Amino acid sequence: MRLSFSILTASTLMIGTAFAEGETTVLEDQTWIESMTRGMSTFTLGTATAQLRITCDPDRVFGDYSNGSLGVIMPHDKNPERVVILSATGHQAIIELTNGIAPQQAVAAGDWSKLVGILSENTQFAVVTSSDAVTFNVTETLNAECR
Repeated sequence: MRLSFSILTASTLMIGTAFAEGETTVLEDQTWIESMTRGMSTFTLGTATAQLRITCDPDRVFGDYSNGSLGVIMPHDKNPERVVILSATGHQAIIELTNGIAPQQAVAAGDWSKLVGILSENTQFAVVTSSDAVTFNVTETLNAECR
């Protein structure tokens, strides 16, 4: 329980810092755009300067493990090493990034499940770094098989 409280406190501090510095972007009426990338479904939200992209590989198209990924573009924090995805209900997933991308295999299974849960169950969520924040207000939740 202490760990959860510490993580929640750290997340709250990150949001507070981002808001205090005026680095908050709110994107209204966003719709998931689906496309195919190398035989896998890719779902994208946002704009060229603030974007969230998740690629799902439930059928293991290229082998025995998933080639799914999460891609993040933030408006001010151009190369975040970590993002926290926060739902309005308080759920969170902490994702480590390299060059704005987190391959599913590099993300702890529990955090990937939390990420997919947040995107699949919420029409409002935030993507937060230590110096930036984007709130997505979506018209519909993510409807995809991204296990």
